Amino acid sequence: MTQFVGIPSIPEDDVSEGQVLFMNAVKENLELITGTRNQQARGSRAILKREIRVEGLPPAPQNIGTTPLTVQAQGFEIDGTTLASFQDYVRLINDMVVVKNDIAALVQENRVLRQTVSALIEQLRN
Repeated sequence: MTQFVGIPSIPEDDVSEGQVLFMNAVKENLELITGTRNQQARGSRAILKREIRVEGLPPAPQNIGTTPLTVQAQGFEIDGTTLASFQDYVRLINDMVVVKNDIAALVQENRVLRQTVSALIEQLRN
């Protein structure tokens, strides 16, 4: 972890009250960012990492949604009722399998993204 040296008090000789207030505020903010002001309240310190890794996470799925769907039907009519042909049902089932696989891949991609973000957050906290 990067270490910072404490900032000495600001001399108040030959400086207006406004300048002293401003410089003390800047000093306090620097101490908060560097984590030297209060060792108990470290929530405001800057994140200082030279290296962040996301190795070991599963790769995101590729080629999601690249399979073309064949949504089209000819159908036929019997006694005023329009029916789909057997081939139409087969195409529909195949298209539903493609959609199901795309959804499963998107869910997996979402898991990978969540794992990656969680790994980054964990590294930044430590």
